[in-house]
Amino acid sequence: MIAYIVGIFLVGLMPTLVPTATLLLLLPASYLIWNYYPKLLPLLLGIAVAVWFGNTQLDSRITELEAGKHHVMGKVSSPVVNKAGVVRFNLEVLRSHSTPSLASRKLMLSWYQPDRSITQNDIIAGEVSIKPPHGFANPGGFDFERWALVNGIDGVGYLRNVDSVIEQQAAPLVWIRQAITGLLQQRYGEASQVSATVIALLIGDKQYFNEATWQVMRATGTVHLVVVSGLHIGICVAVGWWLGRAVQSLLIVLGVRRFYKLPAVTALLVSGLYVALAGFSIPTIRAWAMAAVFLGGWLLSWGSTLWRRFWASMAVVLSIQPLAFWEAGFWLSFSAVAILIYLSEQRYESRSRWLAMAWRSQVAIFLVITPFLLHLFGALTLLSPIVNLAAIPFMMLLLPALFLSTFLALIADFPSPLDFVASGLGLFWQALHWAAIQGEKLQFEGIYLSKFDVALALFGSALLLLPLASQTRFIGVIFWFLALQPSKPAPVERFTAKVFDVGQGTSVLITTSDHALLYDTGRSYKSGSSAFLRAVLPGLQAGGTQSLDKLVISHADNDHAGGAQHVLDSISVAKIESGMPGDIGVAAVSCHHVQPWQWNGVQFRYLVSSASLDNNNDRSCILEVRSDTCSLLLTGDAGQAVERSLINELYPSDWLLLGHHGSKTSTSNALLDQLKPVAAIVSAGYMNPYHHPHPSVMQRVTQREIQVWRTDHHGMITLRDNGVDGCLASSWRESWPRYWSISF
Repeated sequence: MIAYIVGIFLVGLMPTLVPTATLLLLLPASYLIWNYYPKLLPLLLGIAVAVWFGNTQLDSRITELEAGKHHVMGKVSSPVVNKAGVVRFNLEVLRSHSTPSLASRKLMLSWYQPDRSITQNDIIAGEVSIKPPHGFANPGGFDFERWALVNGIDGVGYLRNVDSVIEQQAAPLVWIRQAITGLLQQRYGEASQVSATVIALLIGDKQYFNEATWQVMRATGTVHLVVVSGLHIGICVAVGWWLGRAVQSLLIVLGVRRFYKLPAVTALLVSGLYVALAGFSIPTIRAWAMAAVFLGGWLLSWGSTLWRRFWASMAVVLSIQPLAFWEAGFWLSFSAVAILIYLSEQRYESRSRWLAMAWRSQVAIFLVITPFLLHLFGALTLLSPIVNLAAIPFMMLLLPALFLSTFLALIADFPSPLDFVASGLGLFWQALHWAAIQGEKLQFEGIYLSKFDVALALFGSALLLLPLASQTRFIGVIFWFLALQPSKPAPVERFTAKVFDVGQGTSVLITTSDHALLYDTGRSYKSGSSAFLRAVLPGLQAGGTQSLDKLVISHADNDHAGGAQHVLDSISVAKIESGMPGDIGVAAVSCHHVQPWQWNGVQFRYLVSSASLDNNNDRSCILEVRSDTCSLLLTGDAGQAVERSLINELYPSDWLLLGHHGSKTSTSNALLDQLKPVAAIVSAGYMNPYHHPHPSVMQRVTQREIQVWRTDHHGMITLRDNGVDGCLASSWRESWPRYWSISF
């Protein structure tokens, strides 16, 4: 079983996949292995399953040749999310006369300024603009391309116009989900914490929680209570089991004694219905598969230990989703189950068995899950074990009560029980708010663990939990101490520049041995998020940058300044400078009046144009970074008139970030001839609507045999000047290749 799991893991770590047909070559090898090394056969089987899955998913992905505008007819196959005037949904293409190959593809679409309402299961005919599912590629960031592959998303884009919407009768499950949402929002209000919580718990839809509510849950370590996952499936398994036991007891009273396996059957049925109601999300399917393996052992009289069922359940989950091990939820779920199995094998005094196990399980889960949480979110609350000791039993009572009371309100028009449960839920939120306020002193933020630190902390947790001598357990504390030591950026003799992949925008981190400067932040989004939060901040955390000496906002355009406030909310900033200090939404000084400065032997200076600065682009901060061996020039969105006015002040530069994302209004022949750069970097969005970089600019660059790096093709670009090996450039996609990543 473990060999099979290892085989799946190995494929998930591969940079490329072999064709599925190549698996036929394994047949002779499997025959030989069966005769001489039979224990290796599961390894080959795991490899075959993972390769088949990966190739199947990749074969259905939209290609660049298929990208563009298409007239399609398709079915809305997901719940419809409407936020900030933008409707988002998945569309399963039924047919396309212009491009028949799009049939059966699943598209993730946005509809801006919709003129009518749509719901899940509706049939839409209209024009879409689509492209392959491409995401940001930066260290520490969310891997959208893997997520799209796992969720079967073949293309992304937006709905340009709608020819018709054919309303379809909703499937029973869809109707129930819509009815529950409508009932709760009508009775308690759309913005109510109560309605948002009940909707999240019953149907797995978390879109109605506001940011303040998420902050309370993060502060108390209770996010897992409202995100439908293993805990909730486990509660449904328990409810189904005891329901089966009750029916079984009744049958015994009636003289029927044959249904001794009924509890396991009802446990699977009840939890399976909950998975369906929650929309068959991957975490719920994963948790139900785990439960099915453990209960299946009971149903099939499988005489195996709990640990064998543990490994079997992992094998089943990975067979369903071979890339599941890349998700934190996979490790969190299996870690929690492993802890419960381990604790169930320990001996306790009979009088305090359940209380002792409950407390030890909370402490153990806290010790094992905390490293993952610090790696993902950089926050720790010591209040979590205490709050969860009360909150989890409350949830075990709440979930069955919510199902029963909502059913009575929906079917029997008897809302009184639901109102009673809702009032209890309101008191629960009041208690969480109070705990969050009281526990502020027990909350620690800005503690980000690298993957190596996570391994150290987990090893320390294992030493603390295992029945070892007290001296050995103390070593576990030492490992935790080492893991929590602040990480420091790798020392550099000169400077390093990281051009983040922020889509259509700019954000560049420049570091010396003791200083850090961030040039621009990328754009903000209507949802309230920003490219800084999604792409840059995880990169800063992964690289150990905990503060900025300077934040430079070149000018006020959204794709450069949109995340400025999020920078200040997330990290310590000493100084802010901008070409448009009065228009960026945060207090700043003009970069045009800042004198040159030096950090660790590296020279920094702003170049001020004598040309007329009539538009925002020409008012950009133009920053030159120069050491004894390498130099970099950042021109923002400045146009060719500004470039010409600065020609006499410019020196040859090794690296040039092309102005205005490669627009034809920047990067003149005169600039290129004066700078003579070795490499040109383009920071632009993948298949962006502005067609950046412009072909004429690329022609000017390639004619001079200048090496080109593009964030949309290469991901984050790292420029290193270590004073020894010259001026080095590398990219994130090349250094971190994975088979699901879009290749160029």
